[in-house]
Amino acid sequence: MMRGMSIWELMKDEAKRGPITLLLNTLMTIIAATSLYVALREPNLPSLAGGAVAAQPPPTRSSFAIWLTVAVYLSVTAVGASATRMLYRTNAWAALLASLVLAVLSLFLTTWAAERLGLDTTASDAGRAFGNLTLYGILIIYLGVAGGKPLIDLGRTGRNNHKTAADDQNEALGIVGMLVLAVVFWGWIVRAGQTAALKAFL
Repeated sequence: MMRGMSIWELMKDEAKRGPITLLLNTLMTIIAATSLYVALREPNLPSLAGGAVAAQPPPTRSSFAIWLTVAVYLSVTAVGASATRMLYRTNAWAALLASLVLAVLSLFLTTWAAERLGLDTTASDAGRAFGNLTLYGILIIYLGVAGGKPLIDLGRTGRNNHKTAADDQNEALGIVGMLVLAVVFWGWIVRAGQTAALKAFL
C-alpha cells in the first residue's frame, strides 16, 4: 500500500500503470457531468406513477429518460468505484469510507435524475425494482472494479499460518463466510444511506 501519496501523485501513478483505464475514467467523468447537466436542464416531469398525464408519455421521451438515467448511473458508479480502488492503495480505511459515500451518492443522483425525467422510483413494484436493480448493480460494479484487492487482503487476515492440512477446508469456509458477511454489511450500509439521503433531500 502506497501511503503518504497525494491525490495528484496517485493519478500520475495510475496513468503510468494503466493509461487506458485513466482515459476511460476521464471519459466516464465527462459522461456523468454531461448526463447530470442534461437531466438538470430537463423540465421536472411528473412521475409515471403520478396520474393520467404521466401514464401515457411520448415513447421517445420515455426512451430518452431511461437511457439518460442509465448513463448517469453507470458513469457516476464507475467513477466512484475507480476512485475507491485508487484511494485503497494509500489508505484502506479512507477507501472504505469513500466507497460508502460514493455509492450512496451514485444511488441518490440516479434516483434524482430518474425522478426529474418522470420515471417511477416510488414504493410501487416498478419503483422497488428500480431500487433493487441499482443497488445490486452498485455491488457488482464496486466488487468488480474496486473489491478484489480489499477482499483478498481481508481473507489473508483471517488465515492461520500455523495450521494443519485438516484445517484447510474449515478455514476456507470461514474465510468465504467472512467475505460474504463483509459484502452484505457494506450493501446494507449503502441501502440505509440511500434511504436516509432520499428522505432528506427528495
